[in-house]
Amino acid sequence: MSNNLDRQNLLVIRALDWSEVNELGSSMASFIFRGQANAEWGLSSSLERVCKDQGFDLDFLINREQHMLHEFKRRAHLYLRNLPEEENDLEWLALMQHFGAPTRLLDFTSSFYVAAFFAIENSSGDAAVWCFNPEFFQSYHGQYLSGHETIRKIESYFRSLSGEVLSNPTGFSSMAIPVEPYILNERISVQQGLFVLPANITESFEKNLSETLMIDECQFSERLPSDDYHVFDLEEGEVFDYAAIKIVIPQEMHNYILFNLSMMNITAASLFPGLDGYARSLKSFVRDVV
Repeated sequence: MSNNLDRQNLLVIRALDWSEVNELGSSMASFIFRGQANAEWGLSSSLERVCKDQGFDLDFLINREQHMLHEFKRRAHLYLRNLPEEENDLEWLALMQHFGAPTRLLDFTSSFYVAAFFAIENSSGDAAVWCFNPEFFQSYHGQYLSGHETIRKIESYFRSLSGEVLSNPTGFSSMAIPVEPYILNERISVQQGLFVLPANITESFEKNLSETLMIDECQFSERLPSDDYHVFDLEEGEVFDYAAIKIVIPQEMHNYILFNLSMMNITAASLFPGLDGYARSLKSFVRDVV
């Protein structure tokens, strides 16, 4: 794939029924996905959102992130036995993310159906699934990745790059890195999870993403599709022409999709192992999806 990619490579479309959503999801097996409960939300990390909610400029985060990471490392042993190696900041951030701390990481999954579940489980309106073509991430690093590497080598490269970014928080320009920690906790494993890490936290997550995927940043503000462009308008194989596709899932489809996902054993009980996941799954009894 050429590095000279079209900077208008974001497509926003609307789903109309489960069969077309299912078919589209099956066609994007190599993509990575993020489900969001509100179709109008942008893409931002919890750390970025907290900073903006407090009225601080993103430059404020450089020292704050390092301080939070340092303090978490000092105290985590009081609560957990098995901890990451001291220098593995990616795994430390993943652990912080797991327990609800604000981090620069944004959760993704390699399963379209898991992303669909997260999009609609708690949605009270139109939801959305963001789909990203990994070839565009790899193309950005074309001078280091020839395009013929194995999946294992690609994962190792992004993991190594993430480590360099986290150890030198002011030394990298804006870019987004899809990365999976080497050591997976149970939840990441069952959710087929991974993260996208912004290299420059003094810029928005969308800025980092736009620079990497060759998409104009302003396109991310186009939250909703035109009413006359739907999933079935895509031609076979056309999804691979886009760096990013946002699929809006209307609220009236949610219960039916949740029912179909439950038939695939994609429920809160299966995605959140333990009693808390089972308790969370009981919500389905009041959604008419059991």
